[in-house]
Amino acid sequence: MESELQAHINQDLRDMRIGFFHRESSGRKLRTHNTWKFDSKDKKEKKKSWPDLLIMPGDERLFYVEIKTKEGRLKEEQKNFLAWAQEMNYKCYVVNSIEDWNLVKRIELKERA
Repeated sequence: MESELQAHINQDLRDMRIGFFHRESSGRKLRTHNTWKFDSKDKKEKKKSWPDLLIMPGDERLFYVEIKTKEGRLKEEQKNFLAWAQEMNYKCYVVNSIEDWNLVKRIELKERA
């Protein structure tokens, strides 16, 4: 289930003391962890397209993570956002499982756990 995977990743990031934004399932607010508050109530497009996580490891980098179940599919707005982010040289990942998340951790966080 997507919410369980999201909870696992959020706890992992807290345990590693990594700053991150997490989009609530309503799409209305971004909750912050180890950082500042941001509310994205403006346009529907932003609500639909914003990835589930914006992760800031603390070394002047950031990357995006979209969480989907194995059966889940990216919406067109999500595809557009991720394509834009990649054009801007941000790394983006679609995570479907804890194994996928563990791979992202090895690549991006150098297993700071």
